Amino acid sequence: MFAAAPTDVMGFRAPMADQDTSLIPGFPGGPPQGIGAPEERQHYGWVVGGVVVAGLVVLTLIVVLVTSRIGHHSTANSTPGNTAGLTSTGGITPSHAASSSASGSGSGSGSTKPANHALGLRQASTIAGYLTQSGQARQGIGAAISAISGCNNITSAVTTLQNAADVRSRIVTALASTDVSALHNGTAAVADLGRAMQASADADRHYAAWGQAVARCHRRAPQNADFAAAQQADSLATAAKQRFIDEWNPIAATYGLAEQSADTI
Repeated sequence: MFAAAPTDVMGFRAPMADQDTSLIPGFPGGPPQGIGAPEERQHYGWVVGGVVVAGLVVLTLIVVLVTSRIGHHSTANSTPGNTAGLTSTGGITPSHAASSSASGSGSGSGSTKPANHALGLRQASTIAGYLTQSGQARQGIGAAISAISGCNNITSAVTTLQNAADVRSRIVTALASTDVSALHNGTAAVADLGRAMQASADADRHYAAWGQAVARCHRRAPQNADFAAAQQADSLATAAKQRFIDEWNPIAATYGLAEQSADTI
């Protein structure tokens, strides 16, 4: 039998003389013991796991970035500033439709009333100017007729009457082309004013002719055919003036202009 191999104080048995120490774990020249193998495998697992987690994080970030860019592109195409691709079949964008609506509403009664009022004021003011001219010319007519009737300053009276007739004739010519389209009853008013001015001019000329005929009279000028014609024309002028006043004064009140009477024009 083989003798037992001696042991040391730690209970370690020495190999026998004929025993191959290369097969003894932990013995010099023997195979390595497996004490560190689990720790290495654990360390290896942590490394692999970390790599996998890092890869997932990177992949997630890529997906998020791609999704964000796609969403931003879609949102940009649908913003109000990029309405070129969102117009209706009629080709009108919302902003264009709003401006069209605003311009359409501007053509309604709310905008035309002020415009018509301004036009009417200009037209009425033109007529008022003619009335002022006629009134200024009329101021000396009564005195001129009285002078001729009393055989006083007949030459000066005749000149006054002729000048008044010229003024009223010019007004008749101007009234023929005066626009009264914006004035209520404006056409009738202008027609009657023209008749009144023409009759007044005729009366002034007949009175002037009467004065020339009685230039050498004393005390009291005799009446003749010119005087009778002047009286007839004066009656026609007064009737036309009254019709005009009835038509003019409502117009004057509308535009804040002076009202008139048959005696002022």
